[in-house]
Amino acid sequence: FAPSLEDTRNLTHMTRMASETKKKIRPGLIAADPQESQILVHYETDEIVDGKVVDTKKAVKKIRLNSLSPSTEMADVMALAQDVVDKCKLISQSKIAMVVKC
Repeated sequence: FAPSLEDTRNLTHMTRMASETKKKIRPGLIAADPQESQILVHYETDEIVDGKVVDTKKAVKKIRLNSLSPSTEMADVMALAQDVVDKCKLISQSKIAMVVKC
């Protein structure tokens, strides 16, 4: 059974009419984990259908800092913070001072 030309047109039209779902990620608090050598990046994910937020989920991304120790030099901390910001899409370049502080 092969679809007719009319069936194909109807399917294309229905696909265009289908709701468009998007996800928007909103970064939040950046904090140091009190027990582990890691940074916690809090964020929310909004599911948007037809321009309206239909669902919001909160989450936390944990970034381990294996090379960090109490004897780490400040220059190394700056380099590590820059590396974290470069690799984590949830942290913008403007937040590098906050990452160093953590």
